[in-house]
This record gives sequence, structure tokens and C-alpha cells, in this order.
Amino acid sequence: MCIVLSCLIKIIFFLFKNLLCFIKIDFILNLIKYWPRQFIQSAMNNDNIAEIRGLFGILIIDDVLFRTMINMKLDKVVATIQNKFDVQKLPRELEAIMNCWIRTDTWYVEHGVSKFEACLEEVVADEMTRLLIDFLVGRINAMQDTERVNEGDLCDALKHVSNVLSTMEWETETIFTYYAMCWAQNFRDCIMSCDYDHDFSWVNEKTGETHYNLPHVSKCVNNVYLELAPDDLEHEAEL
Repeated sequence: MCIVLSCLIKIIFFLFKNLLCFIKIDFILNLIKYWPRQFIQSAMNNDNIAEIRGLFGILIIDDVLFRTMINMKLDKVVATIQNKFDVQKLPRELEAIMNCWIRTDTWYVEHGVSKFEACLEEVVADEMTRLLIDFLVGRINAMQDTERVNEGDLCDALKHVSNVLSTMEWETETIFTYYAMCWAQNFRDCIMSCDYDHDFSWVNEKTGETHYNLPHVSKCVNNVYLELAPDDLEHEAEL
């Protein structure tokens, strides 16, 4: 009897332990699914990071910190560009693509991240890689044969490149429009003639107000920052 009881207790304990494990996994998956997009940071792809890292020799910092420094700067640059982005300066092609995303209610992709932000992140990451390499190669060429670039050079490069990227007028940058066209093609977005017929705008479904700015970027009103949630977005009626 004692042996049977002991076995039952072990079975119950085993089932309970696995149930807790399942609950934890399910909780984590849901946390990731509904994690606010402001906590999802930009990330440069492995090939770009490896290309930059290849210019350096032995560093005091490890590869994780090396990657983190670059991605943090990328995240800051992307945020800066979006905060000052002026939709009134949009070229016709880019404006039509953005109007299409509003019209078809596909402005947001997975994790609540906007297509606009993801596309901008991709082009900025590629431009950042190119500019970082140009800066570091220039510094390497100015060094003696025995010298190598180090952490200080990386900081100088990141500071220089972030200033360059942050001051560019991305609204009219041809390369951004090109990337947006690629994104629209990959997502099979159907750009219609009506998307060319009006300025970029969106309507807040809750308030009914028409806005002429990026829907996913926080705006300060009476010292309170407001950000549009994906469910609040509604396309303005065709003019």
C-alpha cells in the first residue's frame, strides 16, 4: 500500500510540475505576443554586424556589447527620424504606399510594429552600416601599420554616423521610397489610383478626428504623450 501511495504521489508531482511548465511557456508566449511595441527595439542583421566587426582586431568589449552599442544607436536614430518626420514633404510614390497601408488597414504588422517603422529601420540599418564602414576604413587608412581601430574609434564612428543619419531629410530620400516599394511588393499591397489622389492622413476611430502625422508615433498634447493603438486606426473616407 505504501509503495502504491508513493508512486501515486510521484505521478501527481510529475504532472503538476509539467503543468506549471506549460503555464509558464504559455505565459511567456502571450507576453511576447502582446508586448508593447515601444519595448521592441531596432536590431541590425547579423551580416551587417559581422561586416563592421571584421574591421576590428581584439577588443576589450565582447561581441554582445559590440552589437548592443550599435543597435542602441540605431534605435535612437530611428526614433529621432520618426519624431521629426514631416508627412507634408512626402514624394508622390511614398505617399501613395502609405495611403494604401491606411486604406487597407495594414499599417501594422506583427507585434504591433508599423510597416513604416520596420521599413525605415531596415534602410537606416543598411545606411548606418555603409557609413560606419566608410568612417572606420578612413581612420584605418590614416593609421600606422601596427595600429588597429578600437572601442574609442567605434564610439567616434557611431556618434558621427548618427548625426549624419538624424539630419537627413528622409521624407524625400529616394532610397527610402525604394525600400517602401520593395516592402509593398513583398506584402503584395495593391496600390490604387485613389491612393495618389489625397494627402496622407488617417482618422482616429474613437474620436473621429483626422490626423496628418505618423499614426504610431507618440505626440505631446498638453504635456501628455498620446500614441495611436492599432485598433484606433481608421482610413479617412475617399475624397
